[in-house]
Amino acid sequence: MPGVEVSSIGAGGGSIAWVDGGGALRVGPRSAGSRPGPACYGLGGTLPTVTDANVVLGAIDPEGFLGGRRALRRDLAEQAIAEHVATPLGLDVVRAAAGIVRVVESTMAAAIRAVSLERGIDPRRFTLVAGGGAGGIHATSLARALGMARVVIPREAGTLCAFGMTVTDVRHDHARAFHAQTDALAAADVLDLYAELEHEARGRLAASGFADDAIALDRFVDARYPGQVHELTVPVPSDDGDDLPARIAAAFHAEHTRRFTYAREELPVELLHWRLTAAGRAHRAAIRPATPAAAADAGAGRTTLWLDGVELRDVPVVAADGIGPGARVEGPAVLRSETTTIVLRAGDVLTASAEGAFVIDLPVTRPGGDAPRPAGTARQLQGGG
Repeated sequence: MPGVEVSSIGAGGGSIAWVDGGGALRVGPRSAGSRPGPACYGLGGTLPTVTDANVVLGAIDPEGFLGGRRALRRDLAEQAIAEHVATPLGLDVVRAAAGIVRVVESTMAAAIRAVSLERGIDPRRFTLVAGGGAGGIHATSLARALGMARVVIPREAGTLCAFGMTVTDVRHDHARAFHAQTDALAAADVLDLYAELEHEARGRLAASGFADDAIALDRFVDARYPGQVHELTVPVPSDDGDDLPARIAAAFHAEHTRRFTYAREELPVELLHWRLTAAGRAHRAAIRPATPAAAADAGAGRTTLWLDGVELRDVPVVAADGIGPGARVEGPAVLRSETTTIVLRAGDVLTASAEGAFVIDLPVTRPGGDAPRPAGTARQLQGGG
């Protein structure tokens, strides 16, 4: 069955920090949820969470949370961390909070390594995309830990999931089992099979309200060389022609070469499951462009922030909503909006793109001095908080 792989870890804003029987600091997988939530919410929670740690460290403004519509209790955050982490470990509250953040960031970095390095993918060649209310707090630390040179934070980061649901296509996947080989397959058999699948797919999308011109269809087939155990899924050309089986075989040979460095073009290709992906194109609402503004005009005061696990520093606070296309902000600094917080560390340079996203370039270099060149998106970090 086709699907989207999501690697989820118990490390978010509500993850509870605790000290195990051996005296080691742990974070998660238990969560305080939204009720009672972190201690700083003032709803009865007494256990320290990552959000409480970020309040104590100055990353989250207790007076500016949700644009000031909800005040957070720094005193309750400090009390929870002191009782459950700082005192058992013999630390002051600030260093205990820094330890909580370090542990949770290590867990996040390990999860990214598991879906990149452990699969032969070098994350340094990619860009880290961070969503969620607190994703921007941790993103540059994670990128540094992974040797990544660029972070992108959508302007809608704090509501990224909800925004995505409004613009995501409706998709149905259809499949038929039909065993054949390219050296004994008629193009008409393939076309008849897909005609049935397409009729079914268009009917389902039409019932959901999609007009015919808003429907996109893509064909694929699971293929392998005779005797192989595993298949590769390759695209099937959508145009007619008696040479369709030969073109399917050519596509498989090319994909096999790309994946495994060789092809057996003298062999026929065995075809097993024929697939059709049908998408109803959602209406793409125009994203409201950011109001042009210079970074200097977006100042919102200063704050004391714990940076890099070594010190508290006085850093400028920038109103994220006042950062227009082309504006730059150099770290260390904190950007705040109603739903998102972004922490820039020393050497980080944030630039607002024409679409309004925040692009952060980090002073990260590979061994030997060559800066990695971002080539795509390795993984999306969805932060809570």
